[in-house]
Amino acid sequence: MSVLFLVTFHSAAGHDHPEWPVWASALLMLVSSGMFGLIAEDVVHVIQELESIVPQSFLGLTIIAIVPSATEIASAVKFALANQISLSVEIGSACAVQVL
Repeated sequence: MSVLFLVTFHSAAGHDHPEWPVWASALLMLVSSGMFGLIAEDVVHVIQELESIVPQSFLGLTIIAIVPSATEIASAVKFALANQISLSVEIGSACAVQVL
């Protein structure tokens, strides 16, 4: 969805000048919510099939706790590689609190 924003509505004026009309924001939010719901249904079905193979404790620790935080973990690593250690540690700490 961010690619759609960059291609359609991004201007050279920067972030201080939003050019999103209200209808476009609402439409994007509705479409994103619908897509998220469909993906969540698929995840539920996959987890139900995995319950007979993999212990529930493993599923709870990995899929339900860590996988949703993967983007935050990737961001923390990216900032650490860019030598922004304080930001990386802050993101990592917030991620760890969310998992707990």
